Amino acid sequence: MKEAHELSGEIPEDWRRGSVNLYCKEGEDVWFIDVDLIQYNGKRIFLRMPPVSAFNLARGLIREMGKLPREAVDENVIKRFREETEGFKKKFLGDNDGGGE
Repeated sequence: MKEAHELSGEIPEDWRRGSVNLYCKEGEDVWFIDVDLIQYNGKRIFLRMPPVSAFNLARGLIREMGKLPREAVDENVIKRFREETEGFKKKFLGDNDGGGE
């Protein structure tokens, strides 16, 4: 997350610093993801969500980013993103994804 904000500049509403943490509720099989962002303007945004909510948020972000013109995003950022998502894909989908991208 730290690398992304370095490319975006210092827009007051953009995030300056962030952390994402996964944890399981003690004694239960209930998982949560915390997202804690500090904006350049000093405002803090904190989200705590179950995995399904995090997937929906990520899917919505990716859908919107897909509307960007290709030249709006540095090729190295896309390469790093693809590497990260390939590991994720292998873990959760394995070879049973139907062969599509």
